[in-house]
Amino acid sequence: MSLPLAVILFVAAITVHLPYGFSSIKLREVTSAGAQFGPPGYETNLLYIAALATLVLGGSGPFAFDRLRAWRAGTRQAQESETDDHARRASV
Repeated sequence: MSLPLAVILFVAAITVHLPYGFSSIKLREVTSAGAQFGPPGYETNLLYIAALATLVLGGSGPFAFDRLRAWRAGTRQAQESETDDHARRASV
């Protein structure tokens, strides 16, 4: 899933954004209506590719949703086993 996204970002950086240079913000002029910006360069594409590579190589880390679910499931299982242990001791 991440390889197609990296390819799309790379192709877009070369074919669309390369002629506009590196910078992602190009201030053309300031008018009475506000700042007028030009087309973005390839800086943002490189940032997205770097972030994608970081996620692929490093994983989602301690804030991953599946890790939270596993932790909650483990806590519930520990509570259930304690309840079962107490019930067994009471019946003996």
